[in-house]
This record gives sequence, C-alpha cells and structure tokens, in this order.
Amino acid sequence: MDNAKWKTVRRSDDLIKGFTDNEAGKFLTQKVEGSNGLYVRTFLSAAQGEKVAFNEKTIDYLHKGREKFDVPFTSGKLWQGKPELDQPTQQYDVQVAVPVVSGGKSVGVLIVGINLATVERMVKK
Repeated sequence: MDNAKWKTVRRSDDLIKGFTDNEAGKFLTQKVEGSNGLYVRTFLSAAQGEKVAFNEKTIDYLHKGREKFDVPFTSGKLWQGKPELDQPTQQYDVQVAVPVVSGGKSVGVLIVGINLATVERMVKK
C-alpha cells in the first residue's frame, strides 16, 4: 500500500474497517469518544510509518519521512506540530506524536490531534 493507492480506498471499505475494528482501533476510538471533544483524531503507525489502527481513516497511509513520524521514532522524543486545519474534520488542531516503545526500542508512533477550540474552552473555564 502506498499513499496514492490509499487515497482511492473509501472510508466504508472493509480494509478501513480492519483498522478501526481491531483492538487498538477500538481503544483509540474509545479514547477519542471519551475525550469530550479534546481529541480530533488519533492513529497508530508501525515501524515503517504504515498504519496499524486509527479512529477514522487518515489522509495518508505512510508517514515515514515526515517529522511527525521520524522525530519520535528515531529520537524517542515527543513531537508537536503547528496548529492547522484538519481536512477531514474541518477543525483546527495540533498534532502531538510520541514513540511506541517495546523492549527499549521504538516500534511505532502514536499521533493524536488535539482540538484547539476545546482547549480554548477548557482554559476559559
């Protein structure tokens, strides 16, 4: 699978359901739904940047070669993007990425989009 082919796969396709219906996908969906709007989307990528699970289909299948994947995967450090409009949800968010580590070695990356409107409401309380 590459990003060009990924863009042709419909959200309703069984392939996509495999990413949302596996245990990790269900866990991520549960966290998004239980966040009171704080999380826009979340997805888990494996060692080559390929998707493993998500709460909803991502724009791209592969993220290797992009800071949001490469920085946490290779350095073990948190990465934070700039505020941007999330195209599928049409909400402004900031993506935060952390390495997924097993046995002291990076095996993937978890990326979470944090809804800026929700953060603003929380700060104003």
